[in-house]
Amino acid sequence: FWFLFFLLTWFILDWISKNFNSDSKNFAYVGRLHSKSMVLNLIEAFLSFNELHSFQHKLYIVGDGDLAKECRSIDLKNCIFLMGPIYNDLDLKSLFEKIYFSIYFGSVGLSVLTSFNHSTPIIVKSGYWNQSPEYFFCNYDNSLFFDYRNRSYSSFTKTLNYSLEITFDQYQQMCKSSHYSSLATDV
Repeated sequence: FWFLFFLLTWFILDWISKNFNSDSKNFAYVGRLHSKSMVLNLIEAFLSFNELHSFQHKLYIVGDGDLAKECRSIDLKNCIFLMGPIYNDLDLKSLFEKIYFSIYFGSVGLSVLTSFNHSTPIIVKSGYWNQSPEYFFCNYDNSLFFDYRNRSYSSFTKTLNYSLEITFDQYQQMCKSSHYSSLATDV
């Protein structure tokens, strides 16, 4: 048992250091592409943020839905990638090995569950209104929060910028707190 625990810890720490030390950060959204997920708002907000950073950061959107066609019609500036649905867990794991933070923008909890399943911290809108039950796994140890009540992207942009400023130790602790086994002890 202890051997597996230490082996898993070593893999997580190795993954964290590779992910953290890159100048270009990769973000992910996983979920259905429909109005409740607010994916069009996410795309607009991420493009606005990334324009300030010369489009060096990437957003991978995993999922499908009635807004997929509309998402494909937007100029994504070669920094947002529509991955479509990913059904194979190994393919999803491979993607999340490159993800710095996951993003939960709307009120669909699949992003939260997928993020924590892959020990990835998440950026999430704050407040309990119009949230899925999975939101309640988010806390200040594993998540960064932004305010979206006024429908402004400024809080989201500030939170994304803050994510770029956190230290390696802070990020490492967030990843550990994001692992599903740590969530099970908190409930």
